[in-house]
Amino acid sequence: MQKRIAAALLAALLSIICLGASMPLPAESGGASSVPAGYAAHDYLKLAAFLETADAYGVKNGEKLSELYDPADPETWRVAVAFSDEEAEWTESFGAGFMDVNGVRCLRWVRFDKSGLVGELDLEGCPGLASVIVRNEPGVTALNVSLCTRLVELDCSECSIVSLDVAGCGSLAMLNCAGNLLRSLQLSSLQRLRSIDASMNPLSELDLGACPAFFLDSITAVGDGFVCASSDLDGSMLYASANRGSVFTGWYGETGELLSSSPSFGGYADYDAEGPIAPDPVTETGASRWFARFVRLEDVEVSANDVDKLRAFLETADDEGVRNGEKLDPDYDPEDPASLTHVELYDDGQRLRAAEYGVKWIYSDGLAHIESMDIWDMGMVGALDLSSFEKLSYVDCSGNSLTGLELHDCSALASLDCSGNPLESFGISNCPALSLLNCTDTALERIDLSGLEHAPASVITCEGGGSVGYYQNGRERYVFAVPNRGAALLGWFDSHGGLICSDQVYGGEPYWDEEAMAVIDDPVSAMGQQAWNAVFVDEGEIPFSAYDTEKLRCFFEIRDEDGVRNGEKLNPDYSPDDPSTWSAAFDEAAGEYGRGVVWSGLGNFRYAAGVDISGLDMVGCLDVSSLLGLRTLYCDDNRLCTIKVNGCVELSVLTCADNWLDSLELFELPGLTVLVCRGNTLTELDLSDCPSLEYVDCTLNPQLVCDTEGIWMVVPNPAMKPRRSRRPPRYPKSLYPKGYS
Repeated sequence: MQKRIAAALLAALLSIICLGASMPLPAESGGASSVPAGYAAHDYLKLAAFLETADAYGVKNGEKLSELYDPADPETWRVAVAFSDEEAEWTESFGAGFMDVNGVRCLRWVRFDKSGLVGELDLEGCPGLASVIVRNEPGVTALNVSLCTRLVELDCSECSIVSLDVAGCGSLAMLNCAGNLLRSLQLSSLQRLRSIDASMNPLSELDLGACPAFFLDSITAVGDGFVCASSDLDGSMLYASANRGSVFTGWYGETGELLSSSPSFGGYADYDAEGPIAPDPVTETGASRWFARFVRLEDVEVSANDVDKLRAFLETADDEGVRNGEKLDPDYDPEDPASLTHVELYDDGQRLRAAEYGVKWIYSDGLAHIESMDIWDMGMVGALDLSSFEKLSYVDCSGNSLTGLELHDCSALASLDCSGNPLESFGISNCPALSLLNCTDTALERIDLSGLEHAPASVITCEGGGSVGYYQNGRERYVFAVPNRGAALLGWFDSHGGLICSDQVYGGEPYWDEEAMAVIDDPVSAMGQQAWNAVFVDEGEIPFSAYDTEKLRCFFEIRDEDGVRNGEKLNPDYSPDDPSTWSAAFDEAAGEYGRGVVWSGLGNFRYAAGVDISGLDMVGCLDVSSLLGLRTLYCDDNRLCTIKVNGCVELSVLTCADNWLDSLELFELPGLTVLVCRGNTLTELDLSDCPSLEYVDCTLNPQLVCDTEGIWMVVPNPAMKPRRSRRPPRYPKSLYPKGYS
């Protein structure tokens, strides 16, 4: 309700401004000789100065905006950009727009977005200016819109602005300056302001006392830190961040009472059809002036458990004598907790940003505790013990060379990523808040989950040549079996030796079954097995399926016009009698196998589980119909005239883009979730026998007619019918281990 009221107020303001535009404005008396006839000299010269500003390479802002840019012709200062989606097409204008007021063309709107502009934009005193949008322009360092009395909307988010002047903007209703470098912001003259987002700025204070629409009067940083906030008619969000070497101790009121110990506090009011039923959390406290207090780490007592265990890890040295702490920060000092956080500048493609690695602290019960640890991909070695870290909520130690990791009795831990480490031991228990756990791509042969609530299994083990992994994100869960080179997965077995399944990666997330009118558990939980044991055997011990090898051999023996067989394009050592050569050689640099056939053991035979022949200029007909173990088929960018996949009941992903296909049959494919067949000459596509489809891309088939109703995501094609939303894909490919197709 309040949001609708705010929108109505804003619409009324805009209407008043539009009416005001017809009111007499002071006529330009004289003006520079370079000002085009009919244009307000003040407005023209202000904007022209910015558009003429050049970057370090001599390229002007105006030239970046439009290829037709002419500083003497303001009509070239804007460009129309066409957009479209599945339902509509539209055009948006960028640059600047002028409006005729009392016979003079005055600046009406400015809009720049991701144009690579640089410099300081000064629009002070433009009387007809109603809207300014300058966002995602990291080269813009200052903005002055003071005395723009009709300005209603200002969005200058995600720039590098250190100075923002909005004095005298009495009509301003919406201000978004998030993601800048502002250390101060004066809002004393903005009595009509209804919405502000000043988050992600290093402000020492934000004073909203002159803006009567807000309950919140001010937020102030006390000590070595900064504050920022966003607020509108529905509520406020407050943020406090400590500088390096400091810790946030809490939000306090004017009389010193503790209001909240969370650095991020706030929310929005609840409504029903009749109006508000509960105020936002800031208003509910009754405090309008908030103070964020920070103290230096050397001035407070630090948790001995946290510091002692972390120091032991950071003092561990590699074979060259370099300590883990020195990899985190060249100024590492084991006696100085402040040196455990390293601030590094990086370029995100838009501007230099600051990234904090290492340790972040939180103050609770008179102690400074470690709240998070971010040490991914730093080459750290040894064993890390984070047990009994009471306030630890986030750990990312992925991509290192850790051999051991222990996390027990971490009651606040919500996220742990230890993937990509050669872990030989891993222990985790009594972490009731844990939601995300990524323990993949390790050397573990045993993962004990018995100490975790709601885990789908108690223990995951393996025997033979390989390792196991586990991933969960909320109720989405996967188990991984990764064979060593020369080994093959025989299957997953329960504690009694019964076969559970033969998938290297098995799992997914719960979903709503419309027929059963019930939520179906994730596949791992649905099995109801407490013990999962992956059995690996030597590849030579399991014979290849005669049916699969014959099908694939026929394809690999097809020759092109130069007499080169498809199999030889895959592997120079290809032999039709040796299916182990039907894959590219092992890439030592990448540490994985190349394209070709991935075999998986099932029962007494090895079946083709994945085929990847993309981009190899293969020819002819690829017939893999009724390959019962085939799960993925990638054959893009070839010269295939026919592909037969009917009856591949386990097939989940099929990509056959950019071939010579004029037809594609998709029958008896109950597990197919992803289909990419763009860039062919298909005219019809029957998806009725693919009930699990969730993603389809069949663009660049000009004559194609296809019904995609009910599919979760569809890349648009003109002849398609509209889609309806459905649950997202169950098998993200990013989770698959190296070498798994």
